[in-house]
Amino acid sequence: MKTVLFGDHGSPHVFRWVNFLEAAGTEVVTVGYGEGRSPDNYAYRRLISRSAMIGSPWGKLRSFLADIFLIRKENPDFVCVHFLTARYAALMLLLSRPCILTCWGSDILVDLPASRGLGLALRRAALARAARITCDSDEVLRAIASASPAAAGKTQLIFWGIDTGFFRPPEPERRAGLALREALGIPADAVLLLSNRLAAPNYRIKEIIERFVAEVRDEDTHLLVRLQPGADRGYVRGCKAVGAGNERIQYLERPLADAEMPALYAACDIVLHFPRSDATPVSMLEALASGCAVLCSDVQDAYRVLADDYHITRLPLESLDDAAVGAALALRSGYAASNAGTVRRLHSREKTVGELRSMIEGLVPGPAERGHPRGGPGRQGSDA
Repeated sequence: MKTVLFGDHGSPHVFRWVNFLEAAGTEVVTVGYGEGRSPDNYAYRRLISRSAMIGSPWGKLRSFLADIFLIRKENPDFVCVHFLTARYAALMLLLSRPCILTCWGSDILVDLPASRGLGLALRRAALARAARITCDSDEVLRAIASASPAAAGKTQLIFWGIDTGFFRPPEPERRAGLALREALGIPADAVLLLSNRLAAPNYRIKEIIERFVAEVRDEDTHLLVRLQPGADRGYVRGCKAVGAGNERIQYLERPLADAEMPALYAACDIVLHFPRSDATPVSMLEALASGCAVLCSDVQDAYRVLADDYHITRLPLESLDDAAVGAALALRSGYAASNAGTVRRLHSREKTVGELRSMIEGLVPGPAERGHPRGGPGRQGSDA
């Protein structure tokens, strides 16, 4: 089985999905549309980067035509598209072979409602045209069905499974986490809150810092804000301005390799999630698998669903204070091991791989069922 996958090759979500597909027995050719090269720890087996081509209108047209010819050349059994944009929607409408569209959340909950004219028409048509659609929250699933009733019956909830051998509760001494605290100047015995989402308005990082400064006053409680590469620098400056002078706020601005992520969670006690819109956040599942507590928004539908299975603290950001931190710590004390076990049962990498394998087998018949080898006379190898 073979696919050509289109997405942002600098995104951990795309890299994970490629690995899921490969584990499910699919050869993957990744066509990357990130703004730069992928991080060094994203070792794609086959990567074709279009980043250098998309800086001008002519380059965007050239890249679009190059994608069509690449599909004809590679002759995949199906095509994968990550994140619904007008450009990807137009490409999907020209395909003669099955396409699996993976929606992330903001493409459906934010970008689609804001679309107008041709952009809206293309997105809706692509939803109807897709052979299968995956998403990772009920809210996104309902929004897809609302935007395109024809898409409702072919949309499947598949979570971004966590490698629970990699993300797991740390050893009692939390040695790797303590080393990171020391490097950042955070006391070993402090209660450490972590903001791990992209520094962007949707994730309300600036508001989290404002609330911490105003209402989380315990001198033994610290806040670590991860400022990931790619964040808008103006927004980052605004975040730092809000926290200026508060010695209990530290910023982590260097890139983190995947291998360092368990140490980040081992260093922290509570992770914070207060976005304006969201699907099921991978970073929250990673934190739960690692034994952290979660303080999160009470208005996100995906978080409400997670609260049915996990012991997490949901509240408005405006209620974040010392009492809320204490409540989250109490839950962690009693339920960290239970939460980690639930990740292994409901949101593991193995579960995701199995669901993808079943979807692909139901979508693309094997050679025996087709009556010819892949690429043989029954294939439409001359078409995109």
